[in-house]
Amino acid sequence: MKFRNQHVLLTVVIILLCFAARNVCATALSMSSVVSALLPSFPPPLLLAAATKPHAKANGNNKLRTGVKGIADGLPAKIKKMRREADSLLMDAHDVSAARRAYKRTLAAIDRNDPYYNMDIREIDVALAMCDAADGNFEAAERVFRKEYESSLKRRGSDVAKWYALLSMCEAAGRDFKFSRSTAKDIVIADCLMPVERYADAEKLYARSLGTIGISNDAKAYVLMQWAECLAKMGRHNEALERYQALQKGYKTALCAPRAMLRAGVLCVGHLDNDKLGCDFFKFIEDTFPASEFAEQALFYRLTVAIWDKKWDDAKELRKLFAERHPSSSRIKIVQDEYGQLIAKKLTALPDK
Repeated sequence: MKFRNQHVLLTVVIILLCFAARNVCATALSMSSVVSALLPSFPPPLLLAAATKPHAKANGNNKLRTGVKGIADGLPAKIKKMRREADSLLMDAHDVSAARRAYKRTLAAIDRNDPYYNMDIREIDVALAMCDAADGNFEAAERVFRKEYESSLKRRGSDVAKWYALLSMCEAAGRDFKFSRSTAKDIVIADCLMPVERYADAEKLYARSLGTIGISNDAKAYVLMQWAECLAKMGRHNEALERYQALQKGYKTALCAPRAMLRAGVLCVGHLDNDKLGCDFFKFIEDTFPASEFAEQALFYRLTVAIWDKKWDDAKELRKLFAERHPSSSRIKIVQDEYGQLIAKKLTALPDK
């Protein structure tokens, strides 16, 4: 009898726990829209165009990687070692000729007919083009950079400004005999260092490259943007802001300018606690590049900051402006529903003026 009572009691406790868990889950689900309204998907500072790490496969190539040859993360160990050695020759030793030979050996060891290795082959082809640019063979590098630029432009990739900057650098170098090979070498090696998070090394190379005669304006703007990102990654936020402001002042029509200004705005809001200056950068994008994808993003960020700062009248106007300018945006549901409900609720609760 005692055992039966204990069994019944245990059953009741389990049922009560299940009901409690269901209620907690329901409450959590009902709060999700509120949380998304109060804490929207505002990007972490300066991660708007995060670089792809070596051997991270993108897009449809991941499908080819699943279960193929039993290799989970790209190249076989022997070829991966060859690739690392080539990377080290370029990024550590700055020995372009030796790096080129090492990349070619790595490429020769890969089966070009196997689609499994398409991404690896493309990465090494780009690395060889980087070597060409660093070695002054701008015509060969230009062909590869143009191909990457056109591909990125077609898919609206986040790296379009990078390829355009490198392409314009090669074009300018081809026209100007004053252009220094060491400048191209600094820029391409710094670009290789960024994805592996060697920001201090990259920052020195970007800084040195800016003083060269003959570098194109788009390349200068790109270098300023990358230099600013290095500084921000190292926690030198005020110095990063100075580089962004220099870009805004001197190269505001450059292809990378709207992305750079977006990063500057996020830097101000996220690290410098200067919402006003951040919103000024966002507004600059809206006014200067109204037809770009960054204009929509910038307006959304201004609206988000207004909500964070509890400026409900401003938020109401910005929400209306967003709906007028970007009715087909992927963010329109958040703006209209979650943000709209929150703004209306807060305005209703305000005392009469």
